[in-house]
Amino acid sequence: MEEGRKMNIIHVTLSGGEPLLHKDILGFLKRCRELDLSVNVLSNLTLLTDDILSEMKKNPLLSVQVSLYSMDATVHDSITKLSGSFEKTKAGILRLCDENIPVQISCPIIKQNKDTYVDVLHWGWDHNIAVATEPVIFAAYDHSGCNLANRLSIEEVDDVLTVQMQEGYAESLHKIAMDRESLTGNDPICSVCRYSFCVTASGTVFPCAGWQNNVIGDLNHQTVQEIWETSAKIKELRQVKRSRFLQCVDCKDRGYCTVCMMWNSNENPDGAPFRINQYRCNVAAMTHRKVDKALQRISSAKITSR
Repeated sequence: MEEGRKMNIIHVTLSGGEPLLHKDILGFLKRCRELDLSVNVLSNLTLLTDDILSEMKKNPLLSVQVSLYSMDATVHDSITKLSGSFEKTKAGILRLCDENIPVQISCPIIKQNKDTYVDVLHWGWDHNIAVATEPVIFAAYDHSGCNLANRLSIEEVDDVLTVQMQEGYAESLHKIAMDRESLTGNDPICSVCRYSFCVTASGTVFPCAGWQNNVIGDLNHQTVQEIWETSAKIKELRQVKRSRFLQCVDCKDRGYCTVCMMWNSNENPDGAPFRINQYRCNVAAMTHRKVDKALQRISSAKITSR
C-alpha cells in the first residue's frame, strides 16, 4: 500500500476469503487511513468487533460491501455453510448503518436463493441500503466448473428478470445499455491493469479477483512499480480493444452484456480469454427483450395517465 501510494494509488479493496480473519486487519485499516486511501472492505461481518468498527469509523473514505443471500436464515446459512451466520451478518449491517458507515449489500442469485432473494432487496431498501443483484455467476478460475451447479439455468434467469422488471429495474438497465452501446471497437475492453490489479495475501499479483490463475507478478521479488510498468502480461492486456471480439462489436444485445476476458477464460477448459460463451449471449438477448417490453409498458402507462 505504501509503494502504491507513492505512485498515486487512491483506492484499496480489502477482500478475501474473509478479510476480518487476518490477524493484521486492524493494521491494514489504520494504514489505509493514515495514507488517506479510499478503502472498500468486502466482508460477511460475522467477525465484526468493536475495535474494527471503531477503526472503520475513523476513515471517512471507507465503505463496506457485504453478501446477504436471503432474509430466510435457513437459506442464507445453507449457502455460507455456517450456522448462525445470517443473524451475525444482519446485525453487522445494522451496526454499520447506526454508525453511518456506507454499506452496500451484494446478493448473487443462485439456485439456492432464487425464490427468496427479493426479500433482501426490500429489506435493504427499507434501511436505505443499496442492494446489488447478479443472476449470472462466473465459473471458478481453476476451470473445474465446480461452482456452476449453483448457477441459474436460462429458464431460471428468465424468471429472475421477470421479477426485476416488476421491481423497476428496466430504466436503470436501459441507461447502462445506452452507455455500453456508445463504445466502439477502438475502446479498451476492460479496466484491469489500466487502473487496477489484485494481490493475494502471499504477494502474487493477478489482473482481477476472478482471474487468479493469470499471474502477472510477484511482490516477493518485484516492486509494485516494476510490475505496473514492466510486466509483459500487463502491457498485453492494456492493448486489448473491443474489436478483438468481432461478434460483440455490433451485436444488437451488446448493451446488456459485459464482454469479459476473465469470464471467458474461466468458462473455457483451455483458459481461452477470447472465446465467447453462448450462455452469456443468451442472457444478454433475454435481458434486452425483457427491458424493451417493460419500457413499452411504462411508456403506455404514462400516455394513459395523461
